[in-house]
Amino acid sequence: MYTTHSYSNISAFRSSRANSAASRNPASKGRSGSPRLVRRVLVLSIAILFILLSGALVNVYAGISGAEGGYIAEQVEVHGGDTLWSIASAHKPDSMDIREYVYYLKKLNKLDSSVIKEGQILILPRQ
Repeated sequence: MYTTHSYSNISAFRSSRANSAASRNPASKGRSGSPRLVRRVLVLSIAILFILLSGALVNVYAGISGAEGGYIAEQVEVHGGDTLWSIASAHKPDSMDIREYVYYLKKLNKLDSSVIKEGQILILPRQ
């Protein structure tokens, strides 16, 4: 079980212990890291990159999908006698139906009804 060795100095003892430890650990022979560790780091890096890119794509496509995504042309202050319909007809693109513009106007400004008040600031969607 135990073998005895005689060493003339301590450095010979230390080098002999280092050689025997290296012979017991096959991963330490000539390699800087184990393939298992390298594989784990690579998979983790790819997973993090995938998550970050997925989040970026979601933000980009969420902004494109609707008027609430940040396509703000301007803001308008509501004056006495203004209605959503009158504001929409004054600011909508020519190619868009006024009902669709009113819908986006309500959605963008988080309005539950078509009631607006004097002095209220409305964000106008750009389509």
